[in-house]
Amino acid sequence: VKLLSASDSLTRLTGLDLSYNRIQSQGVQALAESNLGQKLERLNLTDTGIGDDGLDQFGRKASMPELEQLDLSDNHLTDRGIGPLSRSAGFPRLKHLILDNNHLADDGVYELADGEFSAPLEELRLKCNRLTTDSALSIAKSQYLTNLKKLDFNNNDIRAEGTEALANSVNLQHMETLDLGENLLNAEGAIALAESPYLKNLKELRLNNNNIGDEGMAALAASENLPKLEALYLEQDNWIRPQGAKAIADSDHFGNLKTLVLGLNVISDEGAQYLADSTKLTALVFLNVIGNKLTAAGEDALRYSPNLKNLKTLELV
Repeated sequence: VKLLSASDSLTRLTGLDLSYNRIQSQGVQALAESNLGQKLERLNLTDTGIGDDGLDQFGRKASMPELEQLDLSDNHLTDRGIGPLSRSAGFPRLKHLILDNNHLADDGVYELADGEFSAPLEELRLKCNRLTTDSALSIAKSQYLTNLKKLDFNNNDIRAEGTEALANSVNLQHMETLDLGENLLNAEGAIALAESPYLKNLKELRLNNNNIGDEGMAALAASENLPKLEALYLEQDNWIRPQGAKAIADSDHFGNLKTLVLGLNVISDEGAQYLADSTKLTALVFLNVIGNKLTAAGEDALRYSPNLKNLKTLELV
């Protein structure tokens, strides 16, 4: 990295991928102090061992006026490293910030949400950190995170209360992709999303591993607030049974749904028949019902359904 940073011939680079190279804190500091970032639009530092010390130096010293995407995944980052980055003025055009698989807690998200650094952000990915309801509240109340189109909270702990705060926040009015999988939402969280007036632009919703049950599924299916939804991921441990499948099949609001993932629930043959008989799911092109205790009868009902005429991929096993 020091050799790259010292090269005048690379100052026109618009993309730099250093992922899975152990550049560590010294390498990212050399990058921050160089002219290499003047034209960069995309920078990937996934699993580079930079840690909090490296991110601290990067946040304090880097000036990357054209940077739009920054990936800091898998770097063992904590709130200590996020602070200097969130106060930096060196990234005025940053739209996509990826912080997956780190050790961030609520204080770090609060700092991100509470600074002008975050104002341009359209995508914020926080999958697999140590975040609770308070992080959702910080984002919901932020005066800067008003342009978000993609938010990923997968595998954290925001629960129904955090989901309700997000659902009632005007900051979600531009949201197109929302991932709240594995956050202990239960039915209450799904109901909060269904009642949100700010998800009119949502195209993709992931709620895997949340125990939303038939009650939560029925609320989503009955909602008039998700008119643009094209992809719905409900796999694993949501305990959606035949009545939940029926709610999907009978919904008047899933006319644009193209992708439906129900793997590892319990819809059984009865639920499969409801889906096969539906005249409302005509846009569906991908359906996953793996691990739903279907017999050959349920599989054949879906496989040969005359109503699912646009279905191109059916995943049964």
